[in-house]
Amino acid sequence: MALPYDTSAGTDLPIGLFSITINLVAYICESFEAPAEQVRRIERRDANGDPADFMLRNDFRAPGTAVLQLATDSTALPAAGDTFTYDWDEDTTAETFVVGTVTPNEDQGESFHTVTIEFHHDLTV
Repeated sequence: MALPYDTSAGTDLPIGLFSITINLVAYICESFEAPAEQVRRIERRDANGDPADFMLRNDFRAPGTAVLQLATDSTALPAAGDTFTYDWDEDTTAETFVVGTVTPNEDQGESFHTVTIEFHHDLTV
């Protein structure tokens, strides 16, 4: 099914937040939750076993999620392992993400198809 477009302004603007290109296929992003920074807590105890000190260290980020609109029924789904870049924190440096889980969505009330992806920050870039 084709994406709905708002033609009231005389232009074809997809409904969504922004466009993400994954493996040369452009998707309209309906929602985007960036990978959360996480820390791990390292604790130290004294000779009596009582808490004495702790420190926080960086840890792997939790995965992010996004809901993407498919342009047509035949639009290719993103695949696990595909990568994309996006500057989600607006610091002028785009980050690279790796697609993990891909879940196609069907909704009785929707006139277009969507897919939910879980993605991870690419630490190798």
